[in-house]
Parts: sequence; structure tokens; C-alpha cells
Amino acid sequence: MAGRPTDTCLADSEVAQKVTPAAQYLRMSTEHQQYSISNQARVIKRYAEENGFEIVKTYEDLGKSGVQLSGREALKSLLTDVEIGAANFTAILVYDVSRWGRFQDADESAYYEYICRRSGTSIHYCAEQFSNDCTPITTIMKSIKRVMAGEYSRELSARVFMGQCRIVEEGYRGGGTPGIGYRRLLVDQNGQAKGVLLPGQHKSVHKDRISLIPGPDDEVQLVRRIFDLFVNDRLNEYQIARRLNKEGHVTARGLHWHNVTIRHILQNEKYIGHNIYHKTTKKLGKKRSSVEPQKWIRADNAFEAIVDPATFSEAQLLFDLRKKRFDKEVMLQGLARLYSEQGKITYENIHKDKRIPSPSSYQHYFGNMFDLYKQIGFSNKRIQATVTTRKRLEARRSRLIQEALRYIQSHGGTASQISANTILANSSVKIQFNVSAHYVGENAHGSRYDRWRIWPRFRNPPDIFVNARMAPGNEAVLDYYVFPKLQLSRPSFALSYKNDLQWDVFRYSSLTRLYGLLGCSDVRDGK
Repeated sequence: MAGRPTDTCLADSEVAQKVTPAAQYLRMSTEHQQYSISNQARVIKRYAEENGFEIVKTYEDLGKSGVQLSGREALKSLLTDVEIGAANFTAILVYDVSRWGRFQDADESAYYEYICRRSGTSIHYCAEQFSNDCTPITTIMKSIKRVMAGEYSRELSARVFMGQCRIVEEGYRGGGTPGIGYRRLLVDQNGQAKGVLLPGQHKSVHKDRISLIPGPDDEVQLVRRIFDLFVNDRLNEYQIARRLNKEGHVTARGLHWHNVTIRHILQNEKYIGHNIYHKTTKKLGKKRSSVEPQKWIRADNAFEAIVDPATFSEAQLLFDLRKKRFDKEVMLQGLARLYSEQGKITYENIHKDKRIPSPSSYQHYFGNMFDLYKQIGFSNKRIQATVTTRKRLEARRSRLIQEALRYIQSHGGTASQISANTILANSSVKIQFNVSAHYVGENAHGSRYDRWRIWPRFRNPPDIFVNARMAPGNEAVLDYYVFPKLQLSRPSFALSYKNDLQWDVFRYSSLTRLYGLLGCSDVRDGK
């Protein structure tokens, strides 16, 4: 009798030792209620209790598609923990093969499972009718299941696409924001209007549809003005965006205007009432790509136009002409023609000639403007001097940065270059360098004066802005201005030989004092 309790204790101990620590992986997209997180967790819990597992960690991907690893941060974290040996479990419990993933390449799903198994962590599919024991029959079953999971996603994608096509062909909106100038109108299945949806609102009845109606008059007029500026005034997208921003206009999302936003409006057929869908495609986790126009899904005159079709057509013609103008040989011919007509080539007359692309386009395709001019047999001493000076300033800035790095490091500090014009000292102080060329200006009375233009332009101001002024001739440095962050609010300003105290208080003959300060131990230690 005395031995029986002991036997019972040993038995309980053996059972306790057989409990295997496990993690559960849960994933839910928007497919079926059977795959809700609670249902998955319930099945996994029952499987764990029946097979001697203890769930010690949970990884959840909520609302995530299973067709690719991208975006599934929980699965990424699980694989990382397993690979680096940070996992406190030796098994992973998953509801079924499809929850592990609906990868379009079945080998990808198998590869992620292999990563775990190679690290000594097994995977158990709790709702499947087979044990994941690596036997030939199990391997065959898993392969079939993986292919079926991927095929399900392909079929679902095709069904959704066909449904969207049918909606668009019927003249209704397939989705997305209405954009400036329009509002979303909710209609029932009989086409009867139910009301205008506000931003952020969605339809609550599946059979309801969305159409577009003209928005507030000020937005409609703004859209028409954009087309007028492009078609009649011949302003490009950059110029239109700049003008609208200057006048205080904002986009439908309350943002500043950008050339891409303007171009999207000018090329969007919804403004002449056409409903277009499938201009680009990004199915099953693949990269977004353009679709040939003949494959677009469209319904012409689906809703009220707010731009005259003739104006829209002329805008598209201008875009087509511009594409043809960007042939390099044609660009060079246009520049040569301009030279023969006006006897000179400058940024200004290139910009004013609407038959050729902008100066920035020429720089984009041909690089240095001076080299471009030489290709058409044109030489301009002033332009050549400007290019030479610019290269000299860039070389001087590079030398300043290298001197700063060496000096700070030699005095016990740390410094590294983090961009073309910026260094990071002691892992905390960001210093940006600029070099200002000397130039001679002339006022209305004909008097000449020396000037240095400073352009402290940046999105995130550095802690210190160092501006080196070049002496006349732009061969040597005249002096330095060292501005702290608080003094960098102005977009630009000009300096002369004699300036107000608000500027010259930051003037130094050398940067030795600054570098020595950054190299001293008190600064490095944050004292």
C-alpha cells in the first residue's frame, strides 16, 4: 500500500515531463467565419490538451492575406525567433495548412516550414486529418493542400475581379476616394439615390452601389482652372502646383499640391464622366504593373462630366506631343533650332519656348547643361564659368567635410559622414556644410556691391549649419558662419562685407574652435 502513492507521483511526474512547450500561430483575413481567431484558438487549445502541448506564446496576423510573407509581421517574428534560437518552444501549432499560408508557389510554404524544422521546431496542423510526421503520404497530402490553398486564392481573386468589372460596366464606382471635384452618391439596387456619403463613410447594404456627382462649386471651378492653365496658358504641372500652393489651395486630402497630383487630374477620364477600372493590376502579391488600354474596363458617360470633353482631349494631345519631344535626338534638334532663331541659349529662353521641354528635362536626359550645349556646337563663357565655379564649390565642401572628420577624431571625438553635405559628430550632433560663391551685384543706380547668397534649405534642420564664404575669385575661403538650429528659419539671405550684428555674431575666421569643442570630453559625455 505504501508503494502505490509513490507510483502515482512518478506517473504524474512523467506526464509533466512529456508536456512540450509550443507556440500557436493564428491568421485571419476576411474570408470565412470558420477561420475567426477564436475558432482557430479553440481548435488549437483542444489539440494541445490532447497531445501534451503547453501553449507558451501566441503569434497573430489579423486581417492579413496569406498569399505572401510581406505584411505578416507575426509570421516574420516567429521565423526569426526560431532561426536565431530565441524561441522558448519546440513546436508550432497552426489551425490548418491554409492558415500557414496561401502562397502561390507551394514550395514557398514548404520552405518556411523547413526553416522551422531545421531549427528543431516541428509544425502541427491541428485541424487536418493527417499527422505532420514527414512520412511520404503526409508529404503528398501537404503538397496537395498547399496547392489547393494557393488555388483558392487565385479563384477568389478572379471572382472578385469579375464582380468589380460588372459593377464598373454598369456605371458605378468600383471603389476609392472620389477626388477633388466629386462626391460619392449612395444608390440602391434600383438606381435610386439614398444620399451623399461623407469622407470615411461606407455603404452598409451589400447590394447598394456608389456613383459620382459633382462636388462643391469651388472644387469644380478649381478643376476646370487646372485644365485651363495647362491647355490655354501652357503651364506645366510643376508651375500649376506652385501657383495653387501660393494661392493657398489644398488637395481633397488637405495636402499641398504636387506635380504628380496635377498630372493625375489632367489625365483622369472621370472628369469627362467616364468610369475606368483596371488601368493597373497588383494581383496575389505581385508587383503593380500597367495594363494595356485595350484591356481597361470602362463605362463611358457613367456620370456627369465637370470638364469640357474638347478641353480634356486637347490636354491629352499636349501630353502625347510632350512624349514625342522627349526623344533625345528631337530634343537636340529643338535646342539647335532655338539657338539659330535667337542667337543664344539660356535657362530663360528654353523655359519660354513651348516647343521644347523644360531646362530641367534637358538636365535629366543629358546631365550637365554646358556639355549639352557643346553637343549642338554652342559655347557660352558665362555658363562655362558657372559650371566651373559650381564644381569648385563642391570640391571645397568635400575638403571641409574631410577636414572636420579628421580634426574631431584626432581630438578624441567620433564623426562620420551621413550624406553628401552632412556629418554626425559624437553620434548626436548633426552638422551640415555649405559653400557660398562670391558674386558682384549691381543696383538701380549702377553701383556694384559684393554679395554671398546663403540657402539653408532642408526639411529637418541640422544642429549646426556651417557656411563657408569664398573670397573674390572663388579660389579660397574668406571666412565661416556657424549658425545654430534656432537661426535657420529663413529660406535664404544675402551677406556682404559688413552685416548686421545678428549675422556677424556667428562669423569665424576658422572652424578650429568648433571642432575642438566637439572633440573635448565634456561634450562627448553630454556635460
